[in-house]
Amino acid sequence: MSNFNDPFDCVVCHRNLDGISGIDDPGATPKEGDITICVYCATPYTFRDGLAVYLLPEEIEAMDRVDKVRLQILVESVKKIKETYEHK
Repeated sequence: MSNFNDPFDCVVCHRNLDGISGIDDPGATPKEGDITICVYCATPYTFRDGLAVYLLPEEIEAMDRVDKVRLQILVESVKKIKETYEHK
């Protein structure tokens, strides 16, 4: 897991996000345009100028089809995991 240079609080659930893990390479450092999601509420972010920035709905809409599907899979996976653990 790589640490963000500047941890931040999610704009939706306000939980502190202080690390990242890549899907293909867990040790990778995020680069400009990479996408991440809050592991607590599935809010999407993108990396710009070394910061994680909230991904606006119109930015999601402008993504190519493959990236939109990947993002949707990530968001739905986090939501499903959250539901599973909340019911225990």
